[in-house]
Amino acid sequence: MEVDGLSGQTHANSFFGNLPYHELSPRSNQVIGKNIHVNGHRATSTNPSTVSDSFDIIGADMKELIEAMTALERLGVEKSEIAVPKVVVIGDQSAGKSSLIEAMSEIQVPRNAGTCTRCPLQITVAPDSEPWRCTVTLVYKYAWYDIEDPYPSDKAQQPFHPWTESDTSTTHFATLTNKDDLKDVLERAQIAILHPSQNPTKYLKGRKPVKTEVEFSPNYISLQIQGPNLPNLSFYDLPGIINQTEHGDKEYLVDIVRNLAKEYISDDSCLVLLACSMESDIHTSSAGSIVHSLKANDRCIGVLTKPDRLPSGDPVDIWRDILSGRKFKRGHGYYVTKQPAQTELALGHTEARTLEDEFFASAEPWCSTFADFKHLFGTKHLQQALSRKLASQIMRFLPDIEQKVEDRLASIEEELATLPKIPEADAYHIVTECLNSFMNEVNKFVKGKFPDYGFRNTWKAEKQAYREAITDLRPRLSVASQHDAKIHLLAKASPSKPKALHNVISLDDDDNSPEPVAATPTKKRKADDGRVATPASTPSRTARRSTTNSHAVTISLDDVKKVLELFSVSGRPGTFDPEAVDHLILKGLQHWGSPTEQLKIHTRVHLVKALKVALDRAFGKHKDTQLFALVQDIVFTFLDQRLVKHQEISEMFLEHEHHQPSTENHDGLEHARLAMLSEIESYRFTHRARKLLMAEATQAGKTITEEEFELKFNKDQKRLKDVLGADPAQREIDVMAEIRGYYNVASMRFVDNICRSMDVEVFEHLKEKLRAVLDREVLFVDGMHVQERCVLLLAEDPEREKRRGELKIEKSNLLEAKTVLGKLQEKFSTDPIRQVDWDQAMC
Repeated sequence: MEVDGLSGQTHANSFFGNLPYHELSPRSNQVIGKNIHVNGHRATSTNPSTVSDSFDIIGADMKELIEAMTALERLGVEKSEIAVPKVVVIGDQSAGKSSLIEAMSEIQVPRNAGTCTRCPLQITVAPDSEPWRCTVTLVYKYAWYDIEDPYPSDKAQQPFHPWTESDTSTTHFATLTNKDDLKDVLERAQIAILHPSQNPTKYLKGRKPVKTEVEFSPNYISLQIQGPNLPNLSFYDLPGIINQTEHGDKEYLVDIVRNLAKEYISDDSCLVLLACSMESDIHTSSAGSIVHSLKANDRCIGVLTKPDRLPSGDPVDIWRDILSGRKFKRGHGYYVTKQPAQTELALGHTEARTLEDEFFASAEPWCSTFADFKHLFGTKHLQQALSRKLASQIMRFLPDIEQKVEDRLASIEEELATLPKIPEADAYHIVTECLNSFMNEVNKFVKGKFPDYGFRNTWKAEKQAYREAITDLRPRLSVASQHDAKIHLLAKASPSKPKALHNVISLDDDDNSPEPVAATPTKKRKADDGRVATPASTPSRTARRSTTNSHAVTISLDDVKKVLELFSVSGRPGTFDPEAVDHLILKGLQHWGSPTEQLKIHTRVHLVKALKVALDRAFGKHKDTQLFALVQDIVFTFLDQRLVKHQEISEMFLEHEHHQPSTENHDGLEHARLAMLSEIESYRFTHRARKLLMAEATQAGKTITEEEFELKFNKDQKRLKDVLGADPAQREIDVMAEIRGYYNVASMRFVDNICRSMDVEVFEHLKEKLRAVLDREVLFVDGMHVQERCVLLLAEDPEREKRRGELKIEKSNLLEAKTVLGKLQEKFSTDPIRQVDWDQAMC
C-alpha cells in the first residue's frame, strides 16, 4: 500500500526502525494493529479508505499549532527559559539552502551577492482560503553597540559581540499581496536589519545603500505567508556557515555566524534541517560538524541538494549508505530535492515541482539505483514530513511548555511579593521631613554646633596647613656674595688659602641650606642650626611641605645685584629702578596656585564625607529609594558648582596678586620690612665674620672649630665689626628685606581672601541656598502633582523599579501565553476525532 504517496513496504535498512520516536501518521484516526512504515517510521493504520478524511483535520491542527508557537515566540517566552519547538535550516555557504527555502515556502528570495544571508529569516507558511498575502516584520532581540574591539575578553558571555541581548520588540515593515514584490521588500528588510541605528522604514523605498552598518545581525526578519494550497510549515533560515571572511580583516564574523547556529539548534525541542550539497564532500560540511558537536543528530533531518551535480563516475554506494542510515546518520533520515538551475529561476512553483518529479523519475541513478528511496525524493515529500514532524514535536513538548509557564508565573509572583509597594498616603510628608532633617544636619556641621565639631575642626586644620604651605613658598634668600672673596685680605696674618669650615651657619647661603631665613641670637643659633623657627607642623602641613618647598624660589645677593643693574636706566652709581624690585617680588609669588588647588580638593573630600553622613542620618530607611539617589545627586552637583565659583574667585585673587605689588597696609609692610632687614643683616654679619675668623686662623697656621668660632664671635663682635666695616652688599640686602617683607604681608592677605571665599561661597551657600534648590528640583518638576511626585520618589532604587517593571511585563506575556495554550488544550480535549489522532501521535 502507499500512504500519502509514500511506499508502504518495509525497508530492510530502515534508519528509524529502532528509534522510539513517534510522529503523526498522515492518514490514521484510530489505533488498530496493522503496522506500516512511513518514511521509515512504524505507525498504525486503519482501512485506507478512512485515512484521507483525518489528514485534512490534522492539517488544520498543524496550522493552529504553528500559529500558537509563533505567538509564544512573539511574546518572548524564550526569555523565561521556555523553549518553543521550531525548525531551523542550516548549511554551508553554497549548499543550495536559498533554493531549498524558496521551494519550501513557495516564494523567491533575493540572490544578489551578500543578500539574504546576513540575518536569520523566520518563514511561517499556512493555507488559507483568502488570496495570497505576506506580512513582513522586523524582530529585534539584540541591541547593537559600535565598539571598536571585536574580540571581548568575556567571549563566552557575549557570543554575538558587539550585540547584547535586550527586550524583544517588533517593527511592522510591509504587508504584501503580490508575490512579485516580496523579493525586493525582503532585500530592503535585510538592509534595514543591518542598519540598527537607523529608522527601518527609511529603507522601504528609495535608493538602496551599497554598504551597511553591520555585516551580520542576530535580529531576524519574520515572514507570515498565507494563501490557497500552501503547506503548514514554519522554520528559521540561518546565514550560511562560513570559515573565513572575504578580505580576512573581520574574522570575528565567523564566530558570530557559528554562534548564531549554535544558539538556535542547541535547544532540545528544535528540529534541525541540514542542507548538504551533493557536489561537495559531505565529510567537510562545517554545518554538519556543528550539529554533531551539539549532539543534535537525533533531531536532525538531512536534505541532499543539487543531485544533478553529482560528479560523473562518483561511487553511488556512499549515497546509498547515507540514504539508508548506515553512514552520516541523522535522527530523521535524509531527503533529496532538486531545485531549478540558474536558467530556470523564472519558473513558477508548480512548474519547478513538475520538473523536479520528472528529474527523479527519469535521471540516473535516481530512477534506477535509488528507486527504493523514491519516497524521500522531492520537495513535496520534504514539506509534508516537516509539517508532521513539527506538529508532533509541538504536541510532544506542549505539556512541558504549559508546566514551565505555570512554574515561571509562580516564581514571578513570589519575587514580586518580596518587592515593597510604593507608599502613597503620607508620601509628601515623608519627603519634606527627610529634606528638613537633612538641612538640619548640614547646618549643624557647617556651624560646628555641639556635638558636631568635627568638620569645623577639620576646616581649621586645613586653613592652618594652607597658611603654612603658602609661608613655605616664600623666597629662599642666599646671603653669600661675590664681595666675600676679599675678606681674607682683612686678616692680620699673611694671606693663604683658607680651609673650609663645615656646618657653616648662614642665611640660605651657597651651601644650599633647605630652610628659609630668620634672625636668631648667637646662643640660639646652635640649637636650631641657624634655620627659621616655625610652628609645630600639622599632619597636613607635613604631607604637603615637600611639594611647596620644592617650588620655593631661591634668590642670592648676586642675583639681586644683576637684576638691579639690568633694570637700571640711571647713570648714577647705587641707584636702581623700582620695577626691578617689583620683578623680584612677583617672582616669589608664582607658585601659589598649587596649594590653593590642594585646599579646594582636600576641603571637598571633607565636605563630601560630612554630607554623606548627613544624608545617611536624614534618609535612614529610605536610602534605597529614588528620592535618596536624586537628593544625593543634587547635593553633590550643588557642592561642585559652588567649588567652581570659589575656584573662579581664587583665580581672580591670584591674578590680582600677580598683576603688580601693591598694598594699603603701609604700617604692616614697613614693620615686616624692618624685621626682615634686621634678620638678614644679622645673618649677613655672621656669615662675613665666619669668613674673617677662618682667614685669620689659616694665616696663623691654625684651624678653628665650631666651638672656637662661637667663643671668638661672641667675644670679639666689636672688633669684627670694626675690621669688616660697612657691608658692600647693603643695597642688595635692603632689596631682599623688601622682597621678604612684602611676601609676608601679601601672602597673609591672599590666604585670608581664599579662606574667606570658601566660607562664603561654599559653606554659607550650603546653609542658605541648598534647600531652595532641593525643593525646586525634588518636589516641583514638569508640573507633576507634588503628591504623585513624592510617591514616585519613594519607590525603591531604579534598578529594583526596573526589575519590578520587567517582571510585570514578563508576567503579562506569560499570562497571554497561558491563554494561547489553554485554547489549544480546550480544542483538543473537546474534539473526539482530534483527540484520537493526537493521542495516537503521542503514545
